[in-house]
Amino acid sequence: MRRTIVHGLTTAASLWAVAAIGLAVGGGLYVAAAAATVVVLVILVIIKPIERRYFTHRRPRTLVIQVERKEISILALETTVEEAELKIRSIVIEPSEDGGKDSVQLLLDRVATKKLVPLIEKLREMPGVLEIRHDTE
Repeated sequence: MRRTIVHGLTTAASLWAVAAIGLAVGGGLYVAAAAATVVVLVILVIIKPIERRYFTHRRPRTLVIQVERKEISILALETTVEEAELKIRSIVIEPSEDGGKDSVQLLLDRVATKKLVPLIEKLREMPGVLEIRHDTE
C-alpha cells in the first residue's frame, strides 16, 4: 500500500484471500482456512518474486523533479519524455513555499529501466532542473 491506496493485482487478490480466510475461520471451517492460508502463502512467496523479476517493465514509474520555475517549462519536460519514447500517465505540480521552485511529479506508463536511465540523463542536462528522484521498484 502506498499512501492508503492499494496498488497491483497481487495486493488486491491478497486482501480478498485474507477476507475469505477470515470468513472461513469465523464459520468454523478451520481445515479449509488452514489449507487456504498455505495455498495463499505459497503463491505469494513464489509468484511475487517472479512478478518483480519479469514484469517490472510493465509497472508505471514515478519521477519527482525539483525545478526552478523561471528556468524551465512543463512543455520542455513533456517534450523530453516524449523524445525518450515514453508516455506520461499524469503530471502533478506542487509549488514550493518560497515561490521560486516547483516539484513536478511525472507518472510514466510502462517504463523499462533501459529507457529510464537515458531519460534521467537528458533531464539532468536541462537548465533549471535541480534534483531528480525516482522510485526504485
